[in-house]
Amino acid sequence: MCIRDSHFCGMSLSHNGDNLHDLPSLPEVAPSVTVRSPFRYRYALNYCTYNYTYSFYDWNDWERELDWMALNGVNLMLAPLGTELVWAQTLEDAGFTEEEIGDFIPGPAFTAWWLMGNLEGWGGPMSRGMMENRARMQQRILARMAELGIEPVLQGFWGMVPNKLREKYPDARIVDQGLWGRIFPRPAILLPEDPLFDRMSDRYYSVLRELYGDSVKYLGGDLFHEGGDTTGMHVTRTASMIQASMQRHFPGSKWMLQGWSGNPKKELLAGLDPALTVVIDLFGESGSTWRNTGEFYGSPWIWATVNHFGGKTDMGGQLPVILAGPHEARSESKKHLCGVGILPEGIAANPVVYDWALKTAWEPGAPDPDDYLRRYIVYRYGTWNDHVYEAWRLLLGSVYGEFAIKGEGTFESIFCARPGLDVTSVSTWGPKRFQYDPAKLVDALVLFRKAAEQYGNSPTYRYDLADLARQVLANHARDIYRRTVKAYRRGDREGFGLLSADFLALLGLQDRLTGTQPDFLLGRWLDKALHYGDNEQERRQSLKNAKTQITYWGPADPNTRVHDYACLIYTSPSPRD
Repeated sequence: MCIRDSHFCGMSLSHNGDNLHDLPSLPEVAPSVTVRSPFRYRYALNYCTYNYTYSFYDWNDWERELDWMALNGVNLMLAPLGTELVWAQTLEDAGFTEEEIGDFIPGPAFTAWWLMGNLEGWGGPMSRGMMENRARMQQRILARMAELGIEPVLQGFWGMVPNKLREKYPDARIVDQGLWGRIFPRPAILLPEDPLFDRMSDRYYSVLRELYGDSVKYLGGDLFHEGGDTTGMHVTRTASMIQASMQRHFPGSKWMLQGWSGNPKKELLAGLDPALTVVIDLFGESGSTWRNTGEFYGSPWIWATVNHFGGKTDMGGQLPVILAGPHEARSESKKHLCGVGILPEGIAANPVVYDWALKTAWEPGAPDPDDYLRRYIVYRYGTWNDHVYEAWRLLLGSVYGEFAIKGEGTFESIFCARPGLDVTSVSTWGPKRFQYDPAKLVDALVLFRKAAEQYGNSPTYRYDLADLARQVLANHARDIYRRTVKAYRRGDREGFGLLSADFLALLGLQDRLTGTQPDFLLGRWLDKALHYGDNEQERRQSLKNAKTQITYWGPADPNTRVHDYACLIYTSPSPRD
């Protein structure tokens, strides 16, 4: 199986460096090795990945991404790109003008939260030309996925509609969904009891079939994602009728639902046919959701790790839990667990997490982390090194170990925080305390540097070394920040001056450090946006989307709670030696 090739060839591909070299001959494998996964599905991707990582991908990017998925055994993948054109044609049929459609469909860096029913129009309007280009890209993506044996999850029609639909159909049964994040108006929900629902779903699925084929087996879409309002709605009946609509258009298709933030609701699942439903537990490493809900009230489900929030530049991931969690769940499951998945909000960091999370899907039971670590060092860097092994053991017992608090994600860099005297987290929902001993990362860095002579030309080693040093600097800056604030509050002008100078010096040092690695360059992100579009207007919009997402995110209101959620450690435009 291809997922094992790294063990025999000592090579690997990742989102943060490749270890590839010519082989004079393929290694002989004797006796033959057969590996079968105990999990039917190996699932990949979060809606957010399509923006925090994929917003401005071209075909070369997508071709490599799909190859990586296949090489890692993925056989089911979220694929909502190109839904914009489906919606545009659906709304035209409902009497919407081009301007009104533009008010609903967001810009290219914010489509995820639109598809999840959190907002409409932010970062838009998206031009018809861009929609058509994205639809053509989706067609290429789907064709390649078919070649690689990866089933796509396309976006279903679950009743999400523009709020403006009320003006055009004042008698329709449309339920307001309030605000997301206390500031973004959410799209409304059109109840399936209303005749307009069938009209719109018929048109939606007709366009979906016309653009992307009629062999759709999996459909996504979530009611009440991170909020919403059930007032005036019979949730069980609504869910049942939505699924019935899916079956009418694509018989036998499964509705893929996200297990996240109290959803899907018990009342919703009660209206669904379990044989045609799959719930993805986004936060499997917490271990609580599937247990507390009795495996989502007896629904087929996938154990998954979200691990990474907002596409941030950070280190972290609970590797022991990620390796063992799916197998522990399988031993406890009453035959409802059917898969393993990775659902990072951004996938361009912590390559070890996604490597191990997908490899454990091929094990008959929980693998030994040390065994995985020994193998990883060889195929990540090409050869063995004792110092790097000892460094990784320290990381496995700290930043990549099991956390006491499961739900906060990895530790953010204080360099990205809004200036203030009471900074505890960078983003609103970020972790407010260390979940590991930062001194272990310093010790690991010392050991890691001892391999420079052996590994110095390895792009994977150079990336990992820079990333570790970056995290050490960011962690140390937390301590300098606290001491600076204390000096300020006690009126120690001299101490404040010295400590604030230290903080700024660390910031400059980090800039020089990250400037050595292409993965940390702001220019890479912005250049992708600058070339995303067929004309100057589209490219300007893409660039603004790119800058907005990694800074204040939105909306254009100083009170936004989403600010700095996608804070990235990007540095100057070109790499330094």
